[in-house]
Amino acid sequence: MEKCVEIYNQSKWLGDSLQNTYVDQYSSASVNAYNQKIAQHSQMINWFNQNCAGKQSRSACEAAMELNRKNGIPTQNCY
Repeated sequence: MEKCVEIYNQSKWLGDSLQNTYVDQYSSASVNAYNQKIAQHSQMINWFNQNCAGKQSRSACEAAMELNRKNGIPTQNCY
């Protein structure tokens, strides 16, 4: 379940980044870099939906708490 939390967070950060990305439509390098990020985001979302969506929320909460604890982030109670 920790992997689900990690993928969710990474895909959210990437999605947020994509929302603020400027793409120079006249630059093939800029367009290609953006398209690569879109493909990566899509792959992460698909993986999450296949492997994590619909799992019990308490397990997800506990995995998030453990991941936050490891990263020194304050945790909340799952109950």
